[in-house]
Amino acid sequence: MSIELDRIAEIRESLDRVQQVAEAVDAEGTLAEATDDTGSVSVQLGHDGAIVSLVVDADWPDHYRPEELGQVVRDTIRAAEVARLRTALTMTGERLRDAPPTTRPMPPTSDSLPGRLREILAERPAGAVDAQAVASRLNGVVDEALHALGESRELLEARRRARYDGHREGGVVATADAQGQLLEVAYDGDWLRGQSALAISLATTDAIVAARAEASAAAARSSHDATPLERLARELQDPMAVADRLGLLG
Repeated sequence: MSIELDRIAEIRESLDRVQQVAEAVDAEGTLAEATDDTGSVSVQLGHDGAIVSLVVDADWPDHYRPEELGQVVRDTIRAAEVARLRTALTMTGERLRDAPPTTRPMPPTSDSLPGRLREILAERPAGAVDAQAVASRLNGVVDEALHALGESRELLEARRRARYDGHREGGVVATADAQGQLLEVAYDGDWLRGQSALAISLATTDAIVAARAEASAAAARSSHDATPLERLARELQDPMAVADRLGLLG
């Protein structure tokens, strides 16, 4: 058993070091850029992953039909995002190899949920706790968690399927999912033919920013509407609330 516990401790320490470095790299951010095969569309991402520059070149009609341009824009943005992720992963690996951080200490056992429950039990008079009743209440919590899981799955699936559109002058629509991932860029063909490359670039950027802002606003709203499972999990982090549920407070 001691060997298994040592192994668990090693895994925990390794994960903590990776998490520390990944958090630091994410906080610093990384730059990235990408260009399609023809050079018609170029994208630059800033440290936070936001679009710093999106340029549709004036010669794009020589390479793409109007109905194809939206997919090219989307794919180029995704290529830049992949490049940014690769850079972050490379930086994380290099820092772990060259300057791994010190593992952060685990919280004292007394601060954990089991530790606090033991303290609460120790304060109760001998024989004051009905073990059978506690077991029955615990089974009730498990049943509640299973029920909450089912309800939460439906709610989370609905959020996952949500789509958010950003419009610009009626000529371009960008669509993002709940995480702000760009799903589609669609142009009105007639509008597209009458616009300069600069106008297309600016309108496309604005539409994408608007779509992601809609997704972000929806995420902020949903964070206030916790799922049943999230509400239960939050309650079960409070030792006194758990003790009350289990009938340990008398």
